[in-house]
Amino acid sequence: MAFKTCTLSLVLAAIALATGCSAPVTTSDAEPSVAESIATTWIKVDGSSTVFPLTDEVAKELQFERGTNAPDISVEFSGTGGGFRKFCAGETDINNASRPILRDEMALCKQNGVEYIEIPVAFDALTVVVHPDNDWASEMTVSELKTLWEPAAEGRITQWNQIRPEWPKEPINLHGADLDSGTYDYFVDAIVGEAGATRTDYTAQSDDDLIVRAARNDLDALGYFGYAYYNENRQQLEAIATAVTLFGLNSGAALATVVGVLIEVPVMLMLVEFCRRTAFWFPREPDKATLPDPRCVSIKP
Repeated sequence: MAFKTCTLSLVLAAIALATGCSAPVTTSDAEPSVAESIATTWIKVDGSSTVFPLTDEVAKELQFERGTNAPDISVEFSGTGGGFRKFCAGETDINNASRPILRDEMALCKQNGVEYIEIPVAFDALTVVVHPDNDWASEMTVSELKTLWEPAAEGRITQWNQIRPEWPKEPINLHGADLDSGTYDYFVDAIVGEAGATRTDYTAQSDDDLIVRAARNDLDALGYFGYAYYNENRQQLEAIATAVTLFGLNSGAALATVVGVLIEVPVMLMLVEFCRRTAFWFPREPDKATLPDPRCVSIKP
């Protein structure tokens, strides 16, 4: 994941926020120092696999900088939705999310007395990839991706030549995020245009590395995930350039067609607003005065 920070210490403060919720109760009249509180704290982080590499790196840096005074930090991933279920149940201190919190998740947190703050930490993009020796699917339109992934495609669109007649009469082996993933939510909304409306006969994964592995080992595979996983494996994957059509306000007339080819990477649902997403941290709410400036962390394509 290509990102920059003003200083890592500002980013690390987001994890330190959780210590206000997790620090053990003391019976002493003297207030413990920040270092003492952090050193005796266990911070549990879960949620998005897309945000996981950033949070994991931040946690390691905090532990490196503070040594024995660093908190014990557990960083796991179960998908944005799976993470919110744990977070709103009070089981974790920070939830990584690749989408904003949903209304039903807000209601669950409120019901359980879990207060939180939302910290935007990065911008990310989705990347559709194939095997590096795939020499036919170098680009696809959003309409073609919709034809491939919409519910009506299930059991019906199963070969490459059904997308374009000149493509091979070979099976398309689809891989993508599971239903708990914010990446799934975002991809389906951006490509199919309706929340949760997708075919189900694909290999669904909570671990993006497994999708990477499938695409690099199977000539007929096609998968999608966050840009960071492509960037780390670009020598073993081919990113599909995606043509995106923008429509006018109420007229429905096409204003422009933008091809998702950036200077360095031929991706990826990135050049229009609906295809760019923000990654978040959701720490349980301590003192808001200690918030870091979220502008100090941004992902750049």
